[in-house]
Amino acid sequence: MAKITITAKIDGWRRCGVVHTAKPRVWDAEAFTEEEWTRIAADPRLVVVEGNVAGAEPADADATAPPSHTAPTFEERIAAAIADLGAGDFSADGKPKVSAIQDRMKPDERRAIFAELRDRIFAEMVKDGFKPPAAE
Repeated sequence: MAKITITAKIDGWRRCGVVHTAKPRVWDAEAFTEEEWTRIAADPRLVVVEGNVAGAEPADADATAPPSHTAPTFEERIAAAIADLGAGDFSADGKPKVSAIQDRMKPDERRAIFAELRDRIFAEMVKDGFKPPAAE
């Protein structure tokens, strides 16, 4: 069974329903769907390595539990929402649609998301290596 190691650049970063940690964790390839692996690999806040990295811990059932120390900031949640968008959620200029981000946020946070904030967070993500999903 193929093994894949995931390490989060931000401890407690969530992707595909899992809390990823700054400590490397080894996953069976079957732990995620092909679509989920694509999203995980495209996330610039996660480091994905095929195989077992020295010092990595095996992934466990606690991976889906929320982190016990700190919750992601509002801006981190916006970045996570952007990273979770599909190709149809980006406008012709290549930027994520504000409405698509708002749809993935808590109801009380939606009104606080505006184009300038989206642009700043998206620019940082692109600088860090994020690539929007390609249209199929």
